[in-house]
Amino acid sequence: MTKLKVLRVFANQSGNYGNPVGILADTDHKYNVAERQRISAASGFSETVFINDIKTRSITIFNPQGEVSFAGHAVVGVVAFLTQELGQEVNSISGSDGKIMAWTEDSLTWVKAELRTTPPWWHEKLANKEEIDKLTGPQSSNQDHVQVWAWIDESKGTVRSRTFAPAWGIPEDEANGSGCMRLAATLGRSLIIYHGLGSVILARPSDPGYAEVGGLVAPADDLIIR
Repeated sequence: MTKLKVLRVFANQSGNYGNPVGILADTDHKYNVAERQRISAASGFSETVFINDIKTRSITIFNPQGEVSFAGHAVVGVVAFLTQELGQEVNSISGSDGKIMAWTEDSLTWVKAELRTTPPWWHEKLANKEEIDKLTGPQSSNQDHVQVWAWIDESKGTVRSRTFAPAWGIPEDEANGSGCMRLAATLGRSLIIYHGLGSVILARPSDPGYAEVGGLVAPADDLIIR
């Protein structure tokens, strides 16, 4: 029996919605790769984070099908766990593909990462948010990992978005941090993104080849994996 700490990342201002992430401190290296993969798949979450070392803040991330080098909501979630649950002052996380900068800003948790470490999301712009709201999945069978988006108010940088990744075992992702980072970098501006059923993601371009993503992290009930 394994207990995952669960946080909802990119919650709205009322603390509702957000994308759940499972977090497990495996500092004794109790779980091998196969066991970590089983736990991740059994959780039902788009990502599960394993903390390999609290002191160095080394982490490994799994989605339902395998290890990934970066996932926006997963890294934001583990930073919030280390700061809010363990009382650490966190300015970076050590991922499998390098250092990820992190900080807290006005009660929001932020991370900054290289875009090359993020998944290769396909972005598709639709005419308006109503078209996005009525979608039941990807518009084409060859869209196996796509983020659809539309402007709510271009002058204010507000966006409506949803993400579908059936090829990665994620029919729909409630809040996609890495895709929003890529979108902000592509558009070259800060964005407020209303994602999924009610999540809120902040994303903005940073240094060349980098982007930042942040939001509110809210507690959720722990999950027992048997």
